[in-house]
Amino acid sequence: MKNIIFANSAKHLLDKVKQTGILSPSEYNITYPLPNNEGKFIFPDGESYLRLENMDSIKANPTTVVFSGQTKDNKTNDTLLELEILLYILKNTADSIELVFTYMPYAMQDNEFKTGEANVARQMIEKYLNYFSVKKITVFDAHCSNKDWFKKIKAEGKIKNIINPITSLFREKLEKDFGDDADKFVFIAPDFGAQKRLNMDGFGKKRIDSYNIELKDGSLDLKNLAGKNICVCDDLIESGGTLSQVAQKLKDAGAKKTIAFATHGVLGTGLERIKKAYDKIYITNTINQEYTNMDISMILAKELV
Repeated sequence: MKNIIFANSAKHLLDKVKQTGILSPSEYNITYPLPNNEGKFIFPDGESYLRLENMDSIKANPTTVVFSGQTKDNKTNDTLLELEILLYILKNTADSIELVFTYMPYAMQDNEFKTGEANVARQMIEKYLNYFSVKKITVFDAHCSNKDWFKKIKAEGKIKNIINPITSLFREKLEKDFGDDADKFVFIAPDFGAQKRLNMDGFGKKRIDSYNIELKDGSLDLKNLAGKNICVCDDLIESGGTLSQVAQKLKDAGAKKTIAFATHGVLGTGLERIKKAYDKIYITNTINQEYTNMDISMILAKELV
């Protein structure tokens, strides 16, 4: 029997995955971490705690941990510590370990841009694979998937990036909402990184700080977008600064309708900002956030088989 452990950050997907009917109870032991005697996962001094049941099953069978690297209250680092505690428990007990990131944190810190920085994304992945002996990592739409180091690990069969099923899910949603007009949308990317990941035309930008960017004039021929329906696609929405500026540029250019699609809604404040800027937004529930309207549970369940 295969064990599937839903970390606290991914528990919003647990019942939905069960309801797909793909994971038979006779073949899969689906569980989650338990709190301390006070019913809490955090001690008064801020230290994390959790424990697992059914250790006999874990010792004898392969185990997959399902984890989301963000929460409604932005407790990324707390969730990562929870993941490490889970992996500490499993490292010397589980028959084998696999890890599924519905959202991979630190994926934007995927290069050493300045002296003295760390490629946190790469080091984190290598730590899970090498120190915790994770056999395989599956990531939903990783921001760092176009990096050479990620591609190298992927070529070794140790990491998998899920993107096509997500775009297919979005396409189905778009056709349901817009019917024949779904084929009339022009799809663009908000910045160079998204252009490279999605193979789309888009804007160029200069990042000023974590909250402010500057779109480069002339990076996209806006004259061709007048009177058309535009869909801006990206992997994640954080502060919403980039997509908000893109929306304004498109409206100034005379776009008929503007919608936005992203796999991950990282910050609730960013989603609120985007909701006001676009006619409609589409966000999956890889993170337990408000405004999500696309369910990845079926995709996730199929990956867990």
